[in-house]
Amino acid sequence: MEYLEIRLRSDLCAGNGESVGNSIDTDVCMDAVGLPYIPSRRIKGCLRQAACDLQKMGYPEASQKNIDSLFGDAFGQEGCFFIENAVIEGAASIRKYLQSEVPSVVKAAAHSSNIERLFTTVRGQTRLEDGVKVDNSLRFTRVISHYDPLEPEEKKEMCFQAPFFLETDNSALIDLFDACCKATRHIGTNRNRGLGNVRITICGKKEDKQNKQNNKLLKQEIQDVENKNTEHHTNLEEYNSDQCVISYTITLDSPVTLPGCDELNTAIPARSVIGCMAGNYLKAGNASDETFNNLFLNGTVRWSALTPVIEGAISDPVPMMLVKLKNNENRKINHLVEETDNWKTMKPKTMDGSFAAVVEEKETREQVYFVAEPEIHTVYHNSINRKTADFAEDSQNSLYMQDSIDAGMIYGGTVTCPKYMENLITLCLKTASLRFGRSRSAQYAACSLKEIVKGGKKTQNTVKTQKEEVVYVILKSDLIYSKNGAYTTDSGDIRSAIADKLALSSDHPEHCIDYCRYHTIGGYQSVWQLQKPQIPAVKAGSIYCFKSNGETLPEEIIIGGFSQEGMGVCRITTREKLMNITKVRAGEIDRVEADNKQDRKDKIYTELLVLTGIETMQRYALDHLDEMPANLPIARLRLMLSEADSYEDLQNLINGMKESDVSSEKVTSKREDSTRFLESIYGKMSLDEEKSSGKKKSEDTDSSKKRILKKILQSETGLWEAVEKNQTAENILMKKWKLPLEILLHAQHYRKER
Repeated sequence: MEYLEIRLRSDLCAGNGESVGNSIDTDVCMDAVGLPYIPSRRIKGCLRQAACDLQKMGYPEASQKNIDSLFGDAFGQEGCFFIENAVIEGAASIRKYLQSEVPSVVKAAAHSSNIERLFTTVRGQTRLEDGVKVDNSLRFTRVISHYDPLEPEEKKEMCFQAPFFLETDNSALIDLFDACCKATRHIGTNRNRGLGNVRITICGKKEDKQNKQNNKLLKQEIQDVENKNTEHHTNLEEYNSDQCVISYTITLDSPVTLPGCDELNTAIPARSVIGCMAGNYLKAGNASDETFNNLFLNGTVRWSALTPVIEGAISDPVPMMLVKLKNNENRKINHLVEETDNWKTMKPKTMDGSFAAVVEEKETREQVYFVAEPEIHTVYHNSINRKTADFAEDSQNSLYMQDSIDAGMIYGGTVTCPKYMENLITLCLKTASLRFGRSRSAQYAACSLKEIVKGGKKTQNTVKTQKEEVVYVILKSDLIYSKNGAYTTDSGDIRSAIADKLALSSDHPEHCIDYCRYHTIGGYQSVWQLQKPQIPAVKAGSIYCFKSNGETLPEEIIIGGFSQEGMGVCRITTREKLMNITKVRAGEIDRVEADNKQDRKDKIYTELLVLTGIETMQRYALDHLDEMPANLPIARLRLMLSEADSYEDLQNLINGMKESDVSSEKVTSKREDSTRFLESIYGKMSLDEEKSSGKKKSEDTDSSKKRILKKILQSETGLWEAVEKNQTAENILMKKWKLPLEILLHAQHYRKER
């Protein structure tokens, strides 16, 4: 894959529009674990600005038409340039390490605030008028450091990598893009005041050959399907009845924003999947309207929504029978199989927005509901006036926020299709550029295909029931139902439709009620810049209950409209079948495995080990604060400590104190007090033993520093053993041997001042 390498030539402030209390007025973009990144919107905006500058300078390829073709315009035209956030080398591997693999000995130090301080510094500045500081104008700005903190000895400049895709063969657009990268020299805040100097280089390998091969295969498969449609046109209904199911999974390479009607969709709607596939299909060409309609419009092929993969299984929106009990430590239960109604007194809460998958528990080998909720975050953006490249005139409307699903998670879905279209749909999945939701060209929406599993021929399973038994109909997807040309969510109408489909009575069973929730489905047509019609729907997870007539029922039915979008899929079950899955557990959404950048993880571990050691030294010093003698010569010891190169030097300087310092009113002298206090902190060491050991002075010094370090770090379980195995961390911490005494003398100095 191709990527832009952004090398810092100075400190950088890629601002996120936020502040941190009173300490930071302008903060930089950081992810959840504290790693810095440059938003792709920022990069794309700077590249577009470079294109406009090239146009003003008369660059032949920088016409307005080419700029709009490359970057898109404000009237619905989508550019051919797509880019993701720029991250540091090995960011995915480091992120996974900090979230789940960091050793317990440094776990406390692996906090995001410590990682932020590792990669950033804080600058202060004031405003001047006539050379005089203006009151209350002090501001602090966090900046990303010019040099890589994981390569301190080499003074290596920080590098960010931003994967991109240029969906064009037009040489003029390729040349324009290359020129924009070379012309972009500054990014971020205060770029005209010494910050944000960068160098952008195109790196990586273009995958044109494979893409062309896949597109060629897709065209051939389209033609084969056209021929089969013509051959079997007279008996097409029978030909389409041979159904198969294709399961596939994708990874969210970037955060994904899926706006609904006043809510954020945490599942990728099937209509978004269909739009993505249809766009790629039309680019291949040579297709008739009939094949296109069969694939995307008339329900011959049914595309499901993409939902999180939990514990290896594709999930469904959590059914309303699964609740958590607020007054019972949020314990999760399936209330339909509870023998008593005690759960009603524990404030049951629905788990709206979560997903559930039935998975076999490894320990007990039982079928269990695993429930998980996708992680989302909010990012703030400022709208820009493209004509003037300035902030929007209406400052009240320039700042807006965007919620998105976190990157790294694995989502999955299914496609139900006639057997003869199986290969065509598989090629559609392989060749499509998977981007869903808003801001598809920058910062959001980028996904990649992970795996395709052909499930074989679709079979219709059945459910055996007994007469008068309660039958539950659980919506696996949203249900849209129309009556007399109008969409409705009326419970009676929907119950009647389900009852007719199952040949059951629409009356409620005794002591049973339906559990339903509703919402509105809408959307936005970016090409026409129009809102799609808003349609009321029964939300996935709703439950309807009926009384069985003793007949065998299908395990799955489809009710209502928009079946091509996976709407109206209902699962049929009974209380007896639900009793086989009584346990409900908190699960984890599967995540993509990051590349194993072991060298980067080792360097992060070393930094965390050093930080943990320093924090241990600080705590060790404060624990000895009350042991300090009252008559210590604080000022003299601080001076001696600054001049000493080793513990031996400090001992010699203390031994050089004159005996005249002994007061007639004191039992011990200041020299004796200082020596005893020093030994209580660092331990007693014999200089004679060191001199008689035959070692060189440098070896003596290292030996004493190591013994000091061991004495202090052994107060934390396992810390000294970890440091001893890491030579770099040990060498750094040995140089910090003065730190405990510096802290104590400093604290005592200001204690005396009070």
